[in-house]
Amino acid sequence: MSMMKNIKKILLALVVVLLATTGGFLIYATDYYKADETAQQLLQSNAAINDNGSLVTITPTQQTETALIFLPRGKSRTYCVSPTS
Repeated sequence: MSMMKNIKKILLALVVVLLATTGGFLIYATDYYKADETAQQLLQSNAAINDNGSLVTITPTQQTETALIFLPRGKSRTYCVSPTS
């Protein structure tokens, strides 16, 4: 009798750990930023978008004196943060 109680407790603990792990992963995987209006407008514009696989460059059509260098980290990949995705 004692052996069955131990097996039930172990199985219950495994189910709880599995559910907590699955829930944590789903929260982690669905926590991301969607493209804002500026990124959507860039996609509609005629800016030059070049993707060589490991680097995405977006060159504006007009000459500017400023630039932005974005280095993705964590869950981001280059194709995920470009307006071509």
